[in-house]
Amino acid sequence: MKYSLPNEQIEVRKVVEMYKPFHGKNTEQMPLLLSEGRSPLWTARFMRRRIDHSNALPDLVSYLDTSDLIAYDSRKRSNDVKIILTVDKNGRVTPNGRKVLDLINSNTKLTPDYAVPISEVYDALDGIVVPKVEIGVIERDLKEKEILDSRIWRIVARNPDEVPTEFAEDKGLLKEYACWVKTQTKQDENMGVYLDSNSDIAKLKAAYVNWLECRSQLCGEGSLVSVNGRFVGFLAPEAPSTTD
Repeated sequence: MKYSLPNEQIEVRKVVEMYKPFHGKNTEQMPLLLSEGRSPLWTARFMRRRIDHSNALPDLVSYLDTSDLIAYDSRKRSNDVKIILTVDKNGRVTPNGRKVLDLINSNTKLTPDYAVPISEVYDALDGIVVPKVEIGVIERDLKEKEILDSRIWRIVARNPDEVPTEFAEDKGLLKEYACWVKTQTKQDENMGVYLDSNSDIAKLKAAYVNWLECRSQLCGEGSLVSVNGRFVGFLAPEAPSTTD
């Protein structure tokens, strides 16, 4: 028996085939994901997917470990954090991004709080430094204005005013997403930012976006060896040929 799918379902199937889950310890899953030529999903794309497809793909309400990495400076030097965007706006891992993502593997000796130690390379890692005084409100859920003013959220949402051109996406995404989350949770405060503490050595962790039922908090204190790790590998389209 032959039949045809509605166009919407066909589009959803295309999206599903482009994305592949990698569940388990981040240190084990990241090398596997990269070896398949995939890019770990980044926060802005996950935000867009939730808005567009969560009705058809309920799994999108779950949490996600992202390719947006947070590097914490040694507190002996500062309490700054550095946001390292590893995947460009076209979904391709950048050379700097590959260098940093390759640090997340099973052979790396992690810190006691399960982060990658990076004291020797912190300054060499290309990222957006956010001084402590610019981090904004953290450790609680936020009102809409606080979300829109959060520099951490503005960076991972790829606001063109906050990130280099190769990463810049939709300036209106953060506001659209904040309104969408509020509609879903029926709560006035959502999307809190929860960071780790700077410690004696510089360290690196992957930011994750929490369950929708947890109000889509953005968290940077997770363990890289949690068995509940959840990366998604994105299969970016091939770059167009520059030859005639």
